[in-house]
Amino acid sequence: MNNSIAKVAVIIVTWKGMKWIDNCLAGIRKSTCSVTTFIVDNASPDETPDYIAQNYPEIRLTRSKENLGFGKANNIAIAQAYREGFDYFFLLNQDAYLQPYTVERLLQIASTNKYAIVSPMHLNGDGSHIDFYFRDFVIGKCPAYLDQTVTGGEDMIFDSEFIPAAAWFLPRKTIDEIGGFDPLFYHYGEDDNYCQRCRYHHRKIVFTTKAFIYHDREATVGNSAMYNRKIAFRHIVQDCADINNSLCFIIQKQGRQFYDEIGLWFMYLFTGKWRMLHNFIGDYFKILCMIPKFRNSRKLNKTIGVNWI
Repeated sequence: MNNSIAKVAVIIVTWKGMKWIDNCLAGIRKSTCSVTTFIVDNASPDETPDYIAQNYPEIRLTRSKENLGFGKANNIAIAQAYREGFDYFFLLNQDAYLQPYTVERLLQIASTNKYAIVSPMHLNGDGSHIDFYFRDFVIGKCPAYLDQTVTGGEDMIFDSEFIPAAAWFLPRKTIDEIGGFDPLFYHYGEDDNYCQRCRYHHRKIVFTTKAFIYHDREATVGNSAMYNRKIAFRHIVQDCADINNSLCFIIQKQGRQFYDEIGLWFMYLFTGKWRMLHNFIGDYFKILCMIPKFRNSRKLNKTIGVNWI
């Protein structure tokens, strides 16, 4: 496909985004590659959607009447752009900013159709350091990249098992085969699940040192608290939904983990670390109630198709 005529959709989910929206959308306006931007606002309680409508009339804005979470809101815009025949889908966080050439360079790599997900390097908000989450969960688990930084080399594309969805560039083929985000996940965990599905279907996930974004997660007040909220339950859901795991493996792992939780609960109780206590029995009861949803999710995610959108 001729990159000069490729239709690229930038997809952003907003919620109380006034702190970042100008930097985010100004970066898109300066892009060297022509794009169409779709925004789904998750019922922001502030002026975010009105501000976007008034100051960025080129934006295709959808106002949700409720907070759908990250995955479902993205699915709305992905489905809209997919129906309109877009060739590439660039999922971008509201607190992430582009360099002018970011989209163009991602498009050059994604146009080969070798990869399910292409990500730029994630820097922090001012570009002075690598984003700590990207450093710990992507670069830190990529020996090829670490080797090259020491020995030198000319590789610019590196495989990864997981990349956070702050900046995902997806060819249309990825939507054709993997679909959208699984609605099992409300906020956090949906990108882990999507990468699991890509690996199951033998589609590569890569990042490139040719392109960058600035992820201003430091300015997201309460981000750590939000991430840690219900984290234990979310990890169980991720394990149960992972189609790379057999049912026997899941049952064995959750059984061992349940007994570990019992030991930890009594340890925290008797040592006075009551803030560490959580209702793990309630978590497992909810998991049992979700078995029909897991069955449907695993069955659908094992099939090739435009799922969930």
